[in-house]
Amino acid sequence: MNTEMTTMWNAVQAGLGNHIPALLGALAILIVGWLIALLVRAAVRRGLGFLNLNAHFTQLTGQTVDIEKAAGVALFWFVLLFTLTAVFNSLDWGFVSAPFAALLTKFLAYVPRLLAGLIIAMMAWLIASVVRKMVNKAFSKTALDEKLSEHAGMAPISDGLSQALFWLIISLQSNDG
Repeated sequence: MNTEMTTMWNAVQAGLGNHIPALLGALAILIVGWLIALLVRAAVRRGLGFLNLNAHFTQLTGQTVDIEKAAGVALFWFVLLFTLTAVFNSLDWGFVSAPFAALLTKFLAYVPRLLAGLIIAMMAWLIASVVRKMVNKAFSKTALDEKLSEHAGMAPISDGLSQALFWLIISLQSNDG
C-alpha cells in the first residue's frame, strides 16, 4: 500500500511538475479568503442587528425587509471577489483575474459616490421623519384635525398630510441628486 501511494504521488508530481506549491498556495488563499468573507458577513449582520436596522426600517416604512442579511451577503461576495482575484493571480492566470480586478477597480472608484448618496438619503429620511412627527404633534395639540375630519366625514388628515410631506421631502431630495 505504501508503494502505491508513492507511485501515485510520483505520478501527480510528474503531471503537475512545479505547480504543486502554487496550487497549494491558491487553495490556502481561497480557504482563508472564504473564512474572512464568512467572518465579515457575520460581523456585518451582528453589527446591523445591534443597531436594530431592520426594525427601524419596518417602523418607518411599514415594510419588512432584511437589510441586515442583504448587507452581509453583499459584503461576503465582495470579499470573495477579492479572494478569487488573489487566487487567480497566485496561479498566474491574468486572463481570468483581469476582469475581476477591473470590476473591483470600478466598484471601488464608485464607493465614495455610493456613500455620499447613502448619507444624503439618510439625512433626507431624518428630516422627513422629523417633519412628519412635528406635523402630527402640531395637529394633536389642536382640535383642527378632529373638526376637519368631522365636517368632511373622513379620517383625520394629520396622518395623510404628514405622510404626504414626508414623501415630498424624500422626492425633492432624490430630484436634487
